[in-house]
Amino acid sequence: MNYLWVFALVILFAGIASYLRKRTLQKLLQELYTSAYVKKDRELFLLHANSPQAKMLMSEGSRQLIKLNYYIANDEEEKVVKTVTRLQNTRLDKNNTKAFYSAAIGYYTEKQREDSLPLLEALKKKCDRSKDNDLILLYMDCQLLYDIYIKKDLSKIPVLQEAVDSDMDLDAKVIYRVRLARLYEFAGNHAESKKQLKLASKEAKEPMKKKIDQIVKKGW
Repeated sequence: MNYLWVFALVILFAGIASYLRKRTLQKLLQELYTSAYVKKDRELFLLHANSPQAKMLMSEGSRQLIKLNYYIANDEEEKVVKTVTRLQNTRLDKNNTKAFYSAAIGYYTEKQREDSLPLLEALKKKCDRSKDNDLILLYMDCQLLYDIYIKKDLSKIPVLQEAVDSDMDLDAKVIYRVRLARLYEFAGNHAESKKQLKLASKEAKEPMKKKIDQIVKKGW
């Protein structure tokens, strides 16, 4: 009977520890978000991201991904490249792998960086060894980004035009309109490019709307 009480106490304390850990992690994530995107306090954000608490509660991959998204949001290209390199040499779980390649390839292709190709090839290798449909769909989308921003493949215009004219999810439609606008710009059709951007702006939510409006105002 005494052993049953010991076992019950172990289970109880384990449950309490798990609850406290989740609660502390949620609080830390909120502090990271607030410092980065509400207060826009870079020093405070990095203080939280590099804190002993963050290192204890989060994996190295998760911490670096949070930093990567912050640098992308602030368009700090040099920092993005350094963090991408660090993440390439970090063991990532399945979800973090998808988040990494989505963010990194998305940023690299929009910046028209030629070194987006090695990232795309690395993602393809992972797809070849996986039956994860979400990972395969991610690769297909990243390949489309490469075709649009790097190869400037104008043959994708009809495909994208058909997509934005269809009854698709509104958030996805906004993204496809921006991609279509970029291809029209590459084709020299500035009027159609601006038209697609204005339509995207009407359909977009913040902060995407702000980003699109900046392109309309200042150009690509």
